Amino acid sequence: MAKDEYVPFTGKLDAAPQFEPFDGTLDGEKPKEPGLLRKAGDLGLSVAKGIVAVPEAAVGLADIPTGGRVGKFLENEDGAFGFRPKQAKDYLSSFQSDDLQAKQKQFQDADGVLDKAGVALSNPSLLANAVAESVPSIGAGGVAARGLLAAAPRIGAVAASALGEGAVSAGSAASNVRQETEDGLLTAKQSGLAAATGAATALFGFAGGKLSQRLGVGDVDTLLTQGAIKTAGAPPAKSIPR
Repeated sequence: MAKDEYVPFTGKLDAAPQFEPFDGTLDGEKPKEPGLLRKAGDLGLSVAKGIVAVPEAAVGLADIPTGGRVGKFLENEDGAFGFRPKQAKDYLSSFQSDDLQAKQKQFQDADGVLDKAGVALSNPSLLANAVAESVPSIGAGGVAARGLLAAAPRIGAVAASALGEGAVSAGSAASNVRQETEDGLLTAKQSGLAAATGAATALFGFAGGKLSQRLGVGDVDTLLTQGAIKTAGAPPAKSIPR
């Protein structure tokens, strides 16, 4: 183009350049390792996220037979208030340390089960926060299992704990799927898959509980289910750390 030539104005301005928000680190620099207090804060936030997940799973269970209508109603998307667990957990995550968020992103970006396992095993804090976030759901499964065991004691603690664990898993799966659908509802297939997820979790939980009994090691879910109930063959307290 000649020096004095001009491009006619089309009515549109050139697009503004896009910049990545500054995260406090230079390119290639790892986030600063947080101190003990900051790590404790991360664990507390993870527990808080886990607490939010308990009613989320309960709503998810109600969503399975209703096609997600219970969750959508409680979400009240256009209203000022509503039960929006995904939004609440995202908000809590935003307060966690840059180091933990970077590790969580690394885990999410890892390709395949083996790569994800490698990331998790090489980052103890990632595993610790995952466990902390799961504790409230484990407790909720234990409460459900104890209620089931009280109503039908003949099924046994292992089966009751497996069913409680499966119920929480099914509800969580249903809620997670519903929150990602365009209409905020579940199809019959999606509801069926959520229920199947819970059934598979219950089967694995039952197998794990039976294996723990054979090895003489206390299964966490079974111990929570038994609680104060005196059961023949119950594992001793020393098996908890095992």
